[in-house]
Amino acid sequence: MGKRHNTNPKMDTLFSTVNEYTFPLNVHRVEANSNVVVDRGKVALERGPIVYCLEGVDNNNFYGNMSIPDEAILTTTFDKNTLNGIEIIRGEGVLSTTSKEGIALPPKKQSFVAIPYYSWSNRGTTQMEVWLPRK
Repeated sequence: MGKRHNTNPKMDTLFSTVNEYTFPLNVHRVEANSNVVVDRGKVALERGPIVYCLEGVDNNNFYGNMSIPDEAILTTTFDKNTLNGIEIIRGEGVLSTTSKEGIALPPKKQSFVAIPYYSWSNRGTTQMEVWLPRK
């Protein structure tokens, strides 16, 4: 290593300290502001400061018919095969559908995958939801 000129030994010592912090990145639900009428009664999923969304490509192209029960268990895993590696949230929601005749069918449990909002729409055109009804 070459000779260093014009250095301050006290400053070198000060800046050679490395501090590492570990912050918990737990999944939590964020309730929509009740003043936003279209989102009233809905929740979004966050992991730490990162907002997540459900994208159709991961969830059988649902659209607006998935709800998340308050008691649903939400887990996270790192998926190295999705979008070059991202942390995903998995859970079980309730899917509401209708028949071809427009008759409401009984709701059924349905697994879902949520991805970070910043990464959606990178696998083709698909549906996406951030705010999901609570059950």
